[in-house]
Amino acid sequence: MEEMDESCTDFAGRTRHFRTRLEETPGGLRAETVEKGKEDGYRFKVVVATGATGQALWELREKMHQILNTRHLERDEKTGTWLMTHDAVRGRVAFGDDHGRPKLVIDGKSLSWEDVGRMIDVYEGFEFELRILG
Repeated sequence: MEEMDESCTDFAGRTRHFRTRLEETPGGLRAETVEKGKEDGYRFKVVVATGATGQALWELREKMHQILNTRHLERDEKTGTWLMTHDAVRGRVAFGDDHGRPKLVIDGKSLSWEDVGRMIDVYEGFEFELRILG
């Protein structure tokens, strides 16, 4: 397993620091990077053919830049609730609270299901699509 530290700038011009790991698995070469010092920070991973180190790092960095360069959330100053800046968000499912409810990490911020419910409440009557990506 190889490890390296990397930094990347997000949509707000903040430098984010990551720990990247490359590991051979039965499914191929896995490249994963985790934001350092943040339990619910950004986390990205890709899996490519075994031995394709350059491809794995390229795909991982492309994914990082695509998501880090898009602001998905902003706070409503009056209500304090989260709002989507577009009609879609990207993030990941993370381990949740003591009651077994997962949380969503979007823009490096942890949102409870209650937060998500308030965020999508303004879309009452609209249709939606929920996709889980590997």
